[in-house]
This record gives sequence, C-alpha cells and structure tokens, in this order.
Amino acid sequence: MANKVVNYDGSITASPQQLAYPQSVEEIQAILRDPVRFPSPVRALGNYHSLTPCASSDGTIINMTRMNKVIAIDAANRTFTAQAGLQIIMLPKLYVLKICK
Repeated sequence: MANKVVNYDGSITASPQQLAYPQSVEEIQAILRDPVRFPSPVRALGNYHSLTPCASSDGTIINMTRMNKVIAIDAANRTFTAQAGLQIIMLPKLYVLKICK
C-alpha cells in the first residue's frame, strides 16, 4: 500500500516514496545519509495542520510525531526545551504547566 498523508481538513495530500517516523536525532541523521532508501526531497512534518503544501514531498517525509519528549525545564526562566514533535496542547498532560504559573 502506498504511503499517503493528508492534512487536517483533507485539502492537501502527499504520497511520498518513504514515510519515516524517527524517535531520535540519530535516526534522522541516518535517514539523511541514505538518499537511495530515502530519496529527495526530504521534508519534516508535524501534524500537517497547514493549508499550504510546504511539508508535502514525493520523496521522503519525516513525521516528527514520535519525537515528543520534553528535554529540559527551566522553571526560573519559565522555559522548556522539547523535541520537534511535541504538541503544545499536550503540556498539561505532561505536568509542565508549573513553569507557566
């Protein structure tokens, strides 16, 4: 079955040759080092909540949703560092709201 991704309202679709779900920076690096298996153009994709085709690719799409961890919390400065796939809406479920008080 072909890879197919559709944006949130169904107005944009893409059918990349490869659809990858990395869980680490090292996995992304491996994808980028293997153009035979993961052809260009390579594009990163979040939740595809865009009304533009900027994340679409007929080559490789790297879906970032599995890279969704909080890396560091700086409560004093009320900031945090997270991986690219973390959705802001998930923060309350991750008990990070204490930095926003």
